[in-house]
Amino acid sequence: MHYREMKYFYMSLIILFLNSVSTIAQTITLDFKKALVKENFDSSTSAWTIAANNENFFIVQDGEYILNRKNSVAPFAIVCGFENTALQYKLITSLKLDKASTELNSMGLLFQLQPDKKGGFLFEVNGQKQFRIREISGNGYKFISGDLKGEGWVRSNFIHQNGIANLIELRFMEGVYDFYINTNFAFTCKNISYKSGNFGFVIGPSSKAKIDFFYLLTNDSNGNVSAKPEDDISILAESIINLKTLLNNVSLENELLINTIEAMKQEAKHFNQEKQQLTTAAEQHQLAYNKLLLVNDSLIRVNNDLNKYKAIFDSNNTGDIVINLSKALKAEKQKTIKLQEQLDLIQKQQPVPANTPFEQPKTKPSDNFNLPK
Repeated sequence: MHYREMKYFYMSLIILFLNSVSTIAQTITLDFKKALVKENFDSSTSAWTIAANNENFFIVQDGEYILNRKNSVAPFAIVCGFENTALQYKLITSLKLDKASTELNSMGLLFQLQPDKKGGFLFEVNGQKQFRIREISGNGYKFISGDLKGEGWVRSNFIHQNGIANLIELRFMEGVYDFYINTNFAFTCKNISYKSGNFGFVIGPSSKAKIDFFYLLTNDSNGNVSAKPEDDISILAESIINLKTLLNNVSLENELLINTIEAMKQEAKHFNQEKQQLTTAAEQHQLAYNKLLLVNDSLIRVNNDLNKYKAIFDSNNTGDIVINLSKALKAEKQKTIKLQEQLDLIQKQQPVPANTPFEQPKTKPSDNFNLPK
């Protein structure tokens, strides 16, 4: 193959690739005001799968479509029960991962799904504030966003944290797809493989998610905006977006306030505990102080009594009573000794008669005996 032929060959491949998939800075400005689907999930309908088994738990409740994927290995696709034939449209929905979701949890929007389930696209968000766009190709996928190393995931500051709904808007016309996340233009690509297709949702392994609403808008078959006032819900859809954004912000603020109040309650509880401990300690100190006062009063009374005796001892009229008493006791002892000596002397000089009180009587055998029993 000559150089020129090779050049034309590669240029043709490049043009073909750009026509099939490209990320171009093009946005769709056409108004879509004709409503095809208005789903607020006020009640269960046949359009959406309801399930309760070991793999999935899907239910419509309190104005939300609640998805709980119990399987921890593979994602699950939910295809809506109506057929889409619009060749150009605007889809508005919400994707909210459960607050307790991990970085590995994910959910997404299924669009342009072909009847054989072998073609279509997925728009997904995960717990890491990332999104990706994949094309279903046979039994596999092609990454439209990101790269192969990152498995197509692209980080976006437009994505809210878990527990807060992300408002997703998809505009499609003539093979061009524009994606908006929370009213912010996030991504665009072109792929002419599919002119139309069905919609649905996808829930990742071990993931929990909720969807608030699903709106599909288009125009008439000639590309003209429908003039019927009852079909014009673009303003309503935009209002829902704004209200949902405001509600998300208020919910976040409320959550922060609740956390602040709880923290203040815990701080107040801790303060009250410290206050109670200080009060108890103060009461114990007061009891100890009162005991000390009683002991001090007793000591004062004893001291007063001792002072009375001290005053007596220190009196000039009586002198030292202790010394005087000691001398008197010594003198009496000496008198006693002298008297005993005189008595002993008299007893030695005079003989003692028989049977005197000083003579011990003679003893005789004992008459004791044992009495009969």
